Amino acid sequence: GGMSCFDGDDIDSLLKECVRVCKIPNIYVCCNETQLPYYAMWAENHSLMFTILIWQKPLSIINKNRFSQNTEFVVRIYDYGTALNRLQVNNLYNRVQTFKPVIGKNKLHPTEKPLELFQTYILLSSKEGDLVLDPFIGSGTSAVACIMENRHFIGFEITKEFYDIACN
Repeated sequence: GGMSCFDGDDIDSLLKECVRVCKIPNIYVCCNETQLPYYAMWAENHSLMFTILIWQKPLSIINKNRFSQNTEFVVRIYDYGTALNRLQVNNLYNRVQTFKPVIGKNKLHPTEKPLELFQTYILLSSKEGDLVLDPFIGSGTSAVACIMENRHFIGFEITKEFYDIACN
């Protein structure tokens, strides 16, 4: 499983379910660049707003045959009037967030994101006591961020190995 095999039909089903269970759509989706047009058009076709956010990682390998893989994409799909929280830390509002990737023995999942990235989006888009849904919880980074920021969470994981890691 993982998002890499997701196509337009899968994206449509996922987002329809997310919108169905959200009081107000305020969805963050980590995706690859081939999926960006699907998410953007879905938001457009359902009268929702979208913003493309970037997680910038330190450049590790330079390959002069192609552009470097030092970014990952996060699409925010949200309803009109869904403002970000007003916080004192200004750099949280940048579309580009720079955090080191999880590496070595600390890395529990192949596509694990840094805790700070999830904390940023959770702080900006929810209030203490709110419920955060992660339908692809992986090793549980978003759950840890929710606990640290006093949010409740629900997570789903199809792969037993990662489910067990997330539970631990």
